[in-house]
Amino acid sequence: MHEENWLPLIRSLGTFTAVAVKAEAPGLLHKSDLGCVRLGCTDEQAVRDAYAEVVRNARNAGFEGGVLIQPMIKGVTEAFAGIIDDPLFGPAICFGLGGVFVEILHDTVTEMAPLTHDGALAMIHRIDKGAPLLQGARGRDRADVEALAALMVALGRFAIANRGQFRALDLNPIIVGKSGVVAVDIAIEPIMADAADAIANA
Repeated sequence: MHEENWLPLIRSLGTFTAVAVKAEAPGLLHKSDLGCVRLGCTDEQAVRDAYAEVVRNARNAGFEGGVLIQPMIKGVTEAFAGIIDDPLFGPAICFGLGGVFVEILHDTVTEMAPLTHDGALAMIHRIDKGAPLLQGARGRDRADVEALAALMVALGRFAIANRGQFRALDLNPIIVGKSGVVAVDIAIEPIMADAADAIANA
């Protein structure tokens, strides 16, 4: 989204809502690590500054694209759910805590798709380090794990219906609130033509 597109929309709101500003481009992953995300922008000038910064950082990293501006969403914690579509075994669903915790904690579980609701709940409770955060440890609010499980079931159905259309799909982060969940970012890894040929000739 270019400035001439987002600025009238923000002004039309009357009262400013805090937003996140993210650079978007094919192949642009780990946006936070590259300085391509700015959170909690609370006025027009902050959005302008964030817009310029994330575009500059994306270009410095070799990416050209657009900018996504989203309203900030508060929740209990962040989760991650994804699909790995194995060409031999089929699609599997992965789950763990989201945001930067995916790489830091290495606390994820994986099951073959599709999932039942009870199966999705079992996956949620199986993550060692993250489960207590979702369940309201140390006086925290309890996260809506039922809604999270429903999202994972839907993701499993999507994986089955679209088998062979992509290599992997990540929803990260998923903002898990006291009531409901919202996936605020998605990354899709396409199937590489040379990899598909190698599998077909194996």
